[in-house]
Amino acid sequence: MSTPTTVRPSRALSYTVPSESMVPTLKVGQVIKVRPIGSDNHVGRGDIILFKAPAGSDPGIDDLVKRVIGLPGETISAHSGHIYVGSKQLSEPYLPAGTVTTDFRPVTLRPDHYWVMGDNRGNSKDSRVFGPISRVAITGIVEH
Repeated sequence: MSTPTTVRPSRALSYTVPSESMVPTLKVGQVIKVRPIGSDNHVGRGDIILFKAPAGSDPGIDDLVKRVIGLPGETISAHSGHIYVGSKQLSEPYLPAGTVTTDFRPVTLRPDHYWVMGDNRGNSKDSRVFGPISRVAITGIVEH
């Protein structure tokens, strides 16, 4: 006897990038496809996600696109221009050579929170401004 399978439709959403925070990876005005996320989807380090804009982000923008840097339970910090997960420097091959990240004190993420940052580190309001984001705020993962 076979086990019944549930097939869930997976429609990608279109979204227009509103700011320079992800340049050069994503350009202002670029239309991206976002795969909706459910409770069973894995969100991993390095994923670019769409999420509901938290308080402290740009007024008039409902959704933001950023890269996942820190995962639930991790301690994230930045010093000497680099991100650290615990005491280990994070490799960020998606950033242009010479990119410097401003220092921030260690933050330990709760079990349902993520640390997100724009690739354009000098021009991004991200978790350094508004703090970690909750899993329930994540709308989808950018397809690329």
